Amino acid sequence: MATVTDALGGVTRFEANAAGPPVAITEPDGAVTRYSYDSLGRLASVTDPTGATTRTVHNAAGDLVEQVDPDGAVHRFGSTAVGHTDERTDPRGGVSRISYAQFDLPVSEQRPDGGVLRYGYDTELRLTSVTNEAGLVWRYEYDPAGRLVREVDYNGRSLHYAYDAAGRLILRGNGAGQTIALERDALGRVVRRRSGDEVAEFAYDAADRVVLARNAHSELRFAYDALGRVVSESVNGRAVLSAYDALGRRTHRRTPTGAEAVFAYDTRGRATSLATGGRTLQFGYDAAGHETARRLVTRYGVAAELHQAWTPAGQLAVQTVRRGEATVQRREYGYLPDGYLATVTDLISGPRSLEVGPAGRVVAVRGARWQESYGYDPAGAITTADWPGAPEASGPRSYRGTLLTAAGATRYTHDAEGRVVSRERGGRRWEYHWSAENRLTAVRTPEGVVWQYRYDAVGRRIAKQRLDATGAVAEQVEFSWDGTLLAEQVHGVPGGPLVATVWDWAPDAERPLAQTERVLGDGTDRFHAVLTDLVGSPAELLDETGALAGHQHTALWGALVSAGGHAGTPLRFPGQYHDAETGLHYNLHRYYDPETGRFVSHDPLGLAPDPDSLAYVGNPTASIDPLGLGKVTPCAASGSGGGGGGGKKPNHFHPYSKPNGAPNKGKRRAHKYPEGSYGDKDFERKRLEDKFGSKIDGNKTHQSEHTAGFDVLNDNGAPGKVPRKEGRDLENNAWAYYEEHGAHRNHPGTGTSHATHDSGWNAPTYRRDQRAAIENNDPNTAVQLNQLGYAHQPGFQGNHADPVIRNRMDMADDSYHRMVDDVHAGGEGMRYNPRPGAAVPDGGATVGNTGHVTTRPLSDADAFELHEARNAARTGNWPGDDAWQRYYPDPTPEDWARLERGDFDPPQLPPIKPGSPMNLD
Repeated sequence: MATVTDALGGVTRFEANAAGPPVAITEPDGAVTRYSYDSLGRLASVTDPTGATTRTVHNAAGDLVEQVDPDGAVHRFGSTAVGHTDERTDPRGGVSRISYAQFDLPVSEQRPDGGVLRYGYDTELRLTSVTNEAGLVWRYEYDPAGRLVREVDYNGRSLHYAYDAAGRLILRGNGAGQTIALERDALGRVVRRRSGDEVAEFAYDAADRVVLARNAHSELRFAYDALGRVVSESVNGRAVLSAYDALGRRTHRRTPTGAEAVFAYDTRGRATSLATGGRTLQFGYDAAGHETARRLVTRYGVAAELHQAWTPAGQLAVQTVRRGEATVQRREYGYLPDGYLATVTDLISGPRSLEVGPAGRVVAVRGARWQESYGYDPAGAITTADWPGAPEASGPRSYRGTLLTAAGATRYTHDAEGRVVSRERGGRRWEYHWSAENRLTAVRTPEGVVWQYRYDAVGRRIAKQRLDATGAVAEQVEFSWDGTLLAEQVHGVPGGPLVATVWDWAPDAERPLAQTERVLGDGTDRFHAVLTDLVGSPAELLDETGALAGHQHTALWGALVSAGGHAGTPLRFPGQYHDAETGLHYNLHRYYDPETGRFVSHDPLGLAPDPDSLAYVGNPTASIDPLGLGKVTPCAASGSGGGGGGGKKPNHFHPYSKPNGAPNKGKRRAHKYPEGSYGDKDFERKRLEDKFGSKIDGNKTHQSEHTAGFDVLNDNGAPGKVPRKEGRDLENNAWAYYEEHGAHRNHPGTGTSHATHDSGWNAPTYRRDQRAAIENNDPNTAVQLNQLGYAHQPGFQGNHADPVIRNRMDMADDSYHRMVDDVHAGGEGMRYNPRPGAAVPDGGATVGNTGHVTTRPLSDADAFELHEARNAARTGNWPGDDAWQRYYPDPTPEDWARLERGDFDPPQLPPIKPGSPMNLD
């Protein structure tokens, strides 16, 4: 049993089995999550605090073959001989497949409806083409250094890129001929961005955090506390201020107009209350953390209560809103076996049923006096759409490539960048103007009214302005941001009052909890609690008496069909804000058209999020896109998310991790480099993630550790700079594995510090000794020195009390041992740049015409020692005599003396004195 006590005294207890993995984790409030394992130590089941159990089955190779959800739904998986998941059968029987070619490159993905995506590669294993389900092709081109220099999309739009001598992006050009130039400082940070006449400038503090971002319309400043948390974020002097508790949870927020919000939390970090504008929302949860109750407390007492129930699989089942004894609203949700929404029973709008196709797309929504129908092409683009109200965008649709040219009676035109520049229906025409950064800057409505939009230097809209006939501002709305969430807007007209609207959000979620409007200066306000639907869109507004003040009913893709009551909100799908002047929804990085279910400009990330760069999401009842950058699954209504999401995630088309590089400018290298090398790190990352079920984040969990760094391998004492290609080849062929992030940062070989490390080294002396070992033709000692840099770190030995850190350390151990086995089996020594005139080491070899050589390969005894070196560093124990006898049956005194000198330096020995690091001579 181990415990972790947080800064506020909350105790989390961990109970492990004899092999080390946890079998029970008890939260500070007593909730217990239990784990079981099969005979080979692989996870077999997880039981949450409510008793809901998810079970998994693995084959002899350790690959997942079956998962049974708490509701009994079964997912089945198939794998290739090398462990890639290549087939998935969902609970409805739909089958998704991925086909692989040589070098484990994915060449096609097939959906349950038969649609197929195909990938093409060049001889360097770089992605060169993506062919979508409709046969359209997106192409990528590279320069001799392997950098992406051009891509041509499905519609012929050409994008181009340029780089500096260090390989960093300095220019990108779009299809309309507009360019963005980036200027960088000596550390590679962007300090200036130019696009046409627009210039943005950036400044950083000593910790590389942005403290200033300025353009022609705004000056954005950030201030941080000692722990790096944002305490002030101001645009043009309008600041959003924040304060935090000892556990890093935000407890206070103040908007530029002075609106304050105060959060309180329980021992598990879930919000228990929000106090805002003199009203309080109180939250209650079940043992699994799902929000089950919410109270609105005002001067009238308990004005309203929200009660929620959940399925065993963690899906929202029922929402009931009561005002005293009266039921104000009730929604019940039903689901298909694969997790997609199938039915909604709504007290206000009535029952609805959804017909969902095999690829998860909604083809029909039916209810009393309600009918929606949708057709799709093989790539998922909507080809016909009908919904209530006979809108002018309903009916069949036409496309040029993936560009929508007509929807019913509405016509669209695009510029060379693929952005909508006009929309016309019934003689009425809207015109749109764009910047080089693909930001909508102005709109002319059919009435001839011009609206212009202003953005800060990081792309957030900070104002929209209606201009009169003279070009003067006749109406303005200013926006203040809380990160990527809209905190406040102030609306005004010349000579009129200023009206502020403030939104309070659930912590770490895109769900609004409250909306408060007030006229600045007169002391009155209008408060509404916000109730959200399954995905987090506002559905109802309650006033402070608990009465229903407003509700809205939308079609599947977000078009507003009807609204009731006297109150409303511009908020729509998570992350979206409705602009009445255009009918579009501002979605942070793009604008969304709810009539078409598509964005009006391309995704800045290209094909990385989705095979269609203009699509919203495949099924808007299951996915959201709060940033305009790609779909995500809504957060379950836990913490204080409230009112939506769920535990079971529907089976989206891409049931596996997307091939690295395939949709993202082609950086996939697969097995171009030997297994166990830095160049093969993507393959190793996926192997670890699949085996341990945990994601690797290079900024938080692990770092790819060169057992001998580039400086060690390259520095041969000769003047001059190594050619880029040879340097890159040397680095990518270096032996490497994934080490735990914190340990890696504390290693003497990380960075350039001259301060003495616990091991007795500093960065220069560590590298000196490693280089000496390599030049002595001893790759074994070079790697053991690397491990010795970890052995002296406090906490590196044994099982960490925190199961998350322990899992990361286990992943690092596994990666290290796999690396040793891979480089041993590969039969090639450690590559390095020799000193001028040095002979090729005994047993080594030259490497092509690069000038590099290799040490001798690892022997069986070397590999054994390297495995034992890691074990010693992690346990602090010497290998036993029986282990040594495997490779040293008759050790000489010299053999043992060599081992005593440096192959192992157990932490129980006196530490090396500062200033006298190990001397290999």
